[in-house]
Amino acid sequence: MNRTGSETPIRIEVEATGGTSVAAGDRVRCGQDLGISPDFSERVVCHADGLVEACVFNPDTHRFEITIVPDNAKKE
Repeated sequence: MNRTGSETPIRIEVEATGGTSVAAGDRVRCGQDLGISPDFSERVVCHADGLVEACVFNPDTHRFEITIVPDNAKKE
């Protein structure tokens, strides 16, 4: 995927203990549950419709790092 300077991917971290309900390549909808917040205080939801570009486990923080490209992002 080619990106322009105006595109801003959404990056979200969720606690790995509870896992995440998405994987790279998945379509997500605004309000969709992604997992539990790193401080275990609440559920984390997606802020926009889009495509999950990456969902990677970070062993140093014990979190999943989710990158979502919003549907309204411009493409070259």
